[in-house]
Amino acid sequence: MTDLHALDAYLQAHLSPHRYAHCLGTAQCARELALRFGADADKAYLAGMAHDMSKWMKGKEYLRYAQEAGIQPDAYQLANPGLLHAQVSAHLLQTLFGEQDEDVLQAIRLHMGGAPNMRKLDACVCLADWIEPGRDFPDVPELRKLAERSLELALRQALATTIILLLQEGRVVQPNSLDTYNALTQMLNRKEALV
Repeated sequence: MTDLHALDAYLQAHLSPHRYAHCLGTAQCARELALRFGADADKAYLAGMAHDMSKWMKGKEYLRYAQEAGIQPDAYQLANPGLLHAQVSAHLLQTLFGEQDEDVLQAIRLHMGGAPNMRKLDACVCLADWIEPGRDFPDVPELRKLAERSLELALRQALATTIILLLQEGRVVQPNSLDTYNALTQMLNRKEALV
C-alpha cells in the first residue's frame, strides 16, 4: 500500500492549500463513511487522499498526460480536459507510488460521478468528495444528514443536485452521472417496494 507520508508530502508540494485541505477532508470523511457502511476504511482513506492529486495540472496538460499514459479521453473529456483528473490521479498514484490495489484505483477513477454498479468503497469516496467538512454549498447540510442513515440516498441526492446545477448552467452532464443516478433510483425503488 502507498506510503501515506510520502503521498502527503507530494500533495503539499503540488496542490494549493485549499485543494490539499480538501483532499485531507475527503480522506477522513471517506474513512468515516466506510466505517459506517461496511467498506474498507484504510482503502477509503487512501483513495480520498489521492482522488484529486492531479489537480495541479491545467487543461491541455491533462490531455498530454492522458496521451502519454494511454488513457483514452471520451468526447466530454476532450472538450473539458479537467474531467480527466480522476483517471489521471489514479494513474499518478499507481506510477509514482506503486499503488496496485485495484479497489483504491477504481474508487479514485469513479469519484466524480460514480458508475451504475459501483461498490461501497467507490460510493464512500464519491460521496465524501461532496460532503467533506470544507464543503459549504447550500445543499451540503442536507447531504450530510442523509449520509448518517443511507449511503445510497445521500449519493443519489448529491448527483441530483449536481445534475440540476449543470443543466441550469447549460453545461454538459457526463453520462455516467445520469446512469449512476438512474441505477441508484431503481435500486432504492426496489428496496422501498420490499418494505
